[in-house]
Amino acid sequence: MKPEKLDVATDYRLALLWLMDRLGSARVSEAMAAFEKEFGDLIPAEHRETNEGGNIRWEHSVAWSRYVLVQAGLMGSGGRGVWTITPAGKEWLRENPRANHADLAAFIRSPTARRALSQIGIEARQIGEFEKPPPTATRRPRGANRVERRDEFLAQVAEHLSSQLPTQASHGEIQPIPGRNWLRVDYAEFPRSHYELRLARGFDEVAFHLEGKRELNLARLAHLEPHIEKLSASLDYPVIAERWGANWARVAIDLPPAPWNDKQAEEYAGLLAHFIDATFPLLQEAFVAVPSRRRSRTRRTQTPADSPDGRAHALLDQHVTQIRTFLQGRSHRPSDEVLCDWVQFCYTFELFDEGYELFNLIVPSAVNAWLYGRVRKLAQVCRIRAQNKG
Repeated sequence: MKPEKLDVATDYRLALLWLMDRLGSARVSEAMAAFEKEFGDLIPAEHRETNEGGNIRWEHSVAWSRYVLVQAGLMGSGGRGVWTITPAGKEWLRENPRANHADLAAFIRSPTARRALSQIGIEARQIGEFEKPPPTATRRPRGANRVERRDEFLAQVAEHLSSQLPTQASHGEIQPIPGRNWLRVDYAEFPRSHYELRLARGFDEVAFHLEGKRELNLARLAHLEPHIEKLSASLDYPVIAERWGANWARVAIDLPPAPWNDKQAEEYAGLLAHFIDATFPLLQEAFVAVPSRRRSRTRRTQTPADSPDGRAHALLDQHVTQIRTFLQGRSHRPSDEVLCDWVQFCYTFELFDEGYELFNLIVPSAVNAWLYGRVRKLAQVCRIRAQNKG
């Protein structure tokens, strides 16, 4: 049954799955055009406005719905910039002909269904491939060799990328970092910012990260936002421009997790090179328009590192770095008790954005009820203070 409402962002998931069942496969631009043709009369006026990242809200909802459906094994990829519906997606619609968005949401949240689909590789298979054995290449390694294999994969990407960097940006310093889940490309023109391929849990990312001072990051992001639609058309992927955590920002393409093999390494190198080529002149303009501020030459009295105060400051800095690294998806999830401790730490040291973000990641049933209640009150204060600050 054709969906009959698009009131909120999650309503777009069922509508997109219904549409892809009829299309089979389509390029991003074709899918967007078909979606507007089929559901244009249901798209609320406010969803046709642009969001803070410069994207049209309904198009952004469709792009994120596709990402969620890929994670659930209901949609897949037919190659670069091509969306498909999987056999599992078609089967789910056949078995649930009168399903609503709540039914689909319940399926997506089901850990058993999602894990089973992911393990057999359904999300990576195209229409007509149901009779074939699941391709083991779509599964990422687990256990002790995971980090080693990831390092090898990122090294392969770096090797391919070194010969594909565009002429205008051929001087970039490519840095795969052993033991980490990202590869970065640094340019002297962009201080405290860099290009990045990141293999996060649940998604991969090709992006440019602005990690300098908050006001500089947001000003440069504002300079880039008018170009996002053209970038999306040029790259044939939905490009996101948004704040990233409390102080940082990013221009990014979020992708479903891909296998760590030779072919994928070459494809990611090509996509990152294309992304650099398309964004490099825009970033040059942004950094010229919003230059970094020079530090004052006035000497400041510094606390000796080996003094008690100096050691205390170093420990605090280390703790803040640990929290922010986790929120950026660059470290493993700690226990829920540790997350509660971090919320209290953020409240104490006025890291209100981080405190509220951490609280939303806590599983209530995994911690003592009294502790959760106390942390919830602190998080509510963090939310209010963060809103007042912003």
